[in-house]
Amino acid sequence: MFHYGKLIRDYRKRKHMTQKELAIASNCSYSYISKIESGKIEPPKDLIVKISEILEIKELQDNYTTSPQLADKLIEWHHTINEHRIFNADKLFKELKPHFPLHHINLNTHYYINLFRHFLLRFDHAQAKLLLPRILDYTKTLYKQELYICYKSLGYYFLLDNDIKKALHYLQLARNTEDVSINEPEIHIYFAIIHIYLNEPAHAENELMEAKTYYETQVDPINHLLFKYLLTFPDILRHKHDKVVSSLEKILSHSVYHSFQIKYELIYFTLGYIYIEEKQFNKAISILRKAITKEKNPLFKVKYIYFLAIAYAYNGQKNESLDYIQIGIGLKSNRKYQYWLYILKKIMSNKLCTEETSLYIHKNMLPYFTNTGDQPQINECHLLLSIIYHKMNHYKRANSHLFNVVNGFQLAELTEKYEV
Repeated sequence: MFHYGKLIRDYRKRKHMTQKELAIASNCSYSYISKIESGKIEPPKDLIVKISEILEIKELQDNYTTSPQLADKLIEWHHTINEHRIFNADKLFKELKPHFPLHHINLNTHYYINLFRHFLLRFDHAQAKLLLPRILDYTKTLYKQELYICYKSLGYYFLLDNDIKKALHYLQLARNTEDVSINEPEIHIYFAIIHIYLNEPAHAENELMEAKTYYETQVDPINHLLFKYLLTFPDILRHKHDKVVSSLEKILSHSVYHSFQIKYELIYFTLGYIYIEEKQFNKAISILRKAITKEKNPLFKVKYIYFLAIAYAYNGQKNESLDYIQIGIGLKSNRKYQYWLYILKKIMSNKLCTEETSLYIHKNMLPYFTNTGDQPQINECHLLLSIIYHKMNHYKRANSHLFNVVNGFQLAELTEKYEV
């Protein structure tokens, strides 16, 4: 799982030994030691033990004496995470937690990779963030299979973090890991989510179709539900809302899913978003309030609150919109939607078209969305700036920003409604 090169090199240097001296002491060639340290080969167990004794590497000396039951439990935990069985994954985590960290380098690495994935399974972005430096460091020391898992998990982490650029980077690294990602459907799902973010329905649908055969034959209802849910998004982007509403309502009414720990609030939110698009604001308000009540994760809750505030604003309920804007800002989570809550507050307070707001967009929002590679959000920033500068009679500036806009944005309509 773990290549020992970096660890061996570090301990060798602490002992002030050269590669040649270590080669002589361990009865192997200088070039073989060099290849071990660079990760080009994985040495046999007897040589690892010998080198660990020479260099006094505690992590490797214990590597083959730790209880095999822990290794079996880690493999079981890995599979429960893959299958999205949160209850079983939680149970295994509680059993394993008292035993770690160990000196056993392989088990330790396996444990922390699983822990990172476990937090992502639970949408616990804050806890996953604490492990991020460790997981990034592992990408320098792992072999293909585990490296693929790391890259794929990092891609998903950055998706949750709304960082499209980094998500795409790590998912592409995972996809380029030879012979590993073949017939592995989850990576298609993550690429589909990126294309949904970027408003590219055809590409999203292509990725989903790659995963279709696998997910439709799965007996695991959670994976099957995930696929059915994501399959609605290309239709959302194409504004086929009746079809989407019908599909999502079927999922909600299907009793087979009710005994599983499924994140129904995501489905409620999606329906609320569609009702806003369809200008059915009372329906949107009702179901978004339901999503917010059920949602415990502030990363998602802030997003739902933003769209509920939008629905109230469209419905002419200014005070309710402002109340929820304050609640969302108070949660201090989800940087992307904190920015949009700030803008929505300016619109609802008739204070959008000011130098202060234009400076805020230029200094905070545009750099952030540029760094995260979120082109639709960049377009929305340019559209708002064109509105602001037009209202301020800076027509040349307004036109330059309008030139950058590809698609419209919901807030643009509200600027007219509230006469900003």
